[in-house]
Order: sequence, then structure tokens, then C-alpha cells
Amino acid sequence: MGTIALQGNATIAMVINGATVTIEVDGNNAPITAGNFVDLVDRGVYDDTRFHRVITQPEPFVVQGGDPQSKDPDIPFESFGTGGFIDPITQERRNIPLEIKPEGATVPLYNEVLAEGVKPELKHEQGVIAMARSDAPDTASSQFYFTL
Repeated sequence: MGTIALQGNATIAMVINGATVTIEVDGNNAPITAGNFVDLVDRGVYDDTRFHRVITQPEPFVVQGGDPQSKDPDIPFESFGTGGFIDPITQERRNIPLEIKPEGATVPLYNEVLAEGVKPELKHEQGVIAMARSDAPDTASSQFYFTL
């Protein structure tokens, strides 16, 4: 896969249930992740998709969407959360590596989790957007979530 890196920040306006939500992605601290998201927005991958995972109880946690399958009314809801972006040219799924920049580092780490006690530059706090992945580190594709 050719990676699509974003240098700097990008601001995206996403319409969710008729309301505009402004999203800022950080290409300085996560250039591949941010570039992937902007590319998918530009391609219209998220147009008319549904949020398929909303966890608010017992405590607010996440709202997840971005599965391209959720556009298709013939695909059952139970299948949402399993899809990803299929490149129309190669017909292969695009996955991006786990990308985390340790606090104070000059470049992100790829394909590995941070050592215990090391903090990431980007914090996983309320209102943050992040790419969803399975337990394997390099499985993010198109699905994203907002932290609650």
C-alpha cells in the first residue's frame, strides 16, 4: 500500500444527523493516520455510512462508524464493524500501521505499542477521534470512533 501522509493539520466538516461536526486531524503527530482519514473523506467513503457501535452505558465510552458496508441496505446491521476500505484500483483492503508518537519524540513509532509508563503525544480524551482496529496493531482501515 502506498501511504498517504498528511503534513500539518486538516479540518474536516462532517454532517452527522443533520448537524455539522468539525474534526481536526493532526498530521504532525500521526501523518499516516491523518492522511488516511483525509483521503477517505475526499473519496466520499464516509458519505451515507452509519454509526454501528454506540457505547454509553455503564459509562460513556465510544461512538464508532466508518464501515463502508453500512451504506448497503442489503447488508445486515450485525455485519457492520467488519468492513474496511477496499481500494478501487487494487481491489485490496487498505490497512494502515499502528502509529503512536511518544510524548517529546520527534517522530512516531509504527507497528508497536508504547512501553509501560511512556505517554503518547496525542491523548485519548473525550471528543478525540481515532482509528478503530482489531487486537492486531496494523489493522486500521476506514473505521473510526469518537471517545465519549
